[in-house]
Amino acid sequence: MARADDLTAIEPFFGTLAAGLKPAARRKLALKMGRHLRRENAARIARNVQPDGSGMEPRKRRTARKGGRVKKKGKMFPKIRKAQALRINASPNGVEVGFNNPMIAKTAAAHHYGQVDFVGRKSTGEVIRTRYPVRQLLGFGPDDADALMDLALDHLTGG
Repeated sequence: MARADDLTAIEPFFGTLAAGLKPAARRKLALKMGRHLRRENAARIARNVQPDGSGMEPRKRRTARKGGRVKKKGKMFPKIRKAQALRINASPNGVEVGFNNPMIAKTAAAHHYGQVDFVGRKSTGEVIRTRYPVRQLLGFGPDDADALMDLALDHLTGG
């Protein structure tokens, strides 16, 4: 399992290799790494799996109102995992993968950190809020450190 500590351990190695590259080449490498991380995180979100490989806690089943039926729900986070929501910010000094839309970022943070967020309103106009269970959306999976190292080596060897 790759943790932030694992990535910190290989950071000096990347720093030494990247020091010999021009800023444009470093940015290009950071963009490749960002695309890989975005693709892996989006795939994990689609499978409802957290970066450590454990499953996300399923959403609560909604009860039907009187005379109504329960609408069958699909996977969680259908829009959060799209490329237009999950953005890459690459520079010669690093790369960030995150959410650029404030509303999507707020919803993602509520699930990622297990915060209280707005759900809807009752017919009386009363606001309904709930505390979401922690569902880690973004992070480094078990194979991400190796894949990033392979990407860097391919980039540096001209592959």
